[in-house]
Amino acid sequence: MLDATVGLAVFTDNHTLFNHAVGFWKTRVPAYWWSAAAGDVAEPNKCPRDHSQWNSKGCKPKTGHGCSGTYYGQNVLNGSTDGVCQETCRDFGHMSMGMASAHYLAETALIQGVDLWKEQQLRLLAASEFHAQWIMSQPALAPRPAPAPAYLCDGLGLKLTDAPTFEVGFNALHNRLGHNMPHTQRYLEQRMRKENDPVSGLIFNYETLTNGGTPPPPP
Repeated sequence: MLDATVGLAVFTDNHTLFNHAVGFWKTRVPAYWWSAAAGDVAEPNKCPRDHSQWNSKGCKPKTGHGCSGTYYGQNVLNGSTDGVCQETCRDFGHMSMGMASAHYLAETALIQGVDLWKEQQLRLLAASEFHAQWIMSQPALAPRPAPAPAYLCDGLGLKLTDAPTFEVGFNALHNRLGHNMPHTQRYLEQRMRKENDPVSGLIFNYETLTNGGTPPPPP
């Protein structure tokens, strides 16, 4: 919704709407990805609206991933889970849609002169590396859910659908800001860029075409 809002704001030259969407992004992204590297403590950050609904880490479903509105049973938040997402324990497909939207808004804002990438670089870097590493931990056609250690998703396993949305973030964080991203780079080179076309029915089919090593946007 925020990605669409900022797109509408730019298209209609609505500065008030643009600033609203950017401000919302600045509070929503820290609630969506938890990051020790970004300075978070051992609790999820509160979301900008219903704080009580979205920031709980105490839900432990008896079977499956059934805790909608929480971190889906993710109760360990420390260096081992740096970059974990509110939807990691739901499935990596939904996580990837959230990641794509956050990246696209940041890229649009940068073209407008607002650098959100730099502001949240440690969090977005941790998120990309954390999820890319787990995707690459299993063969592409491995049975799902994949095994997970006890500290992740309460040991219930990971739904590791490929998440073909790392290209925009890799270009911004690695090519422009200079961060080392070995897991993301491995995923892009060995998996995503070799997928059949289309890899999905969603917009991130074309991330490599639009952002695969592109230079920085104009100031």
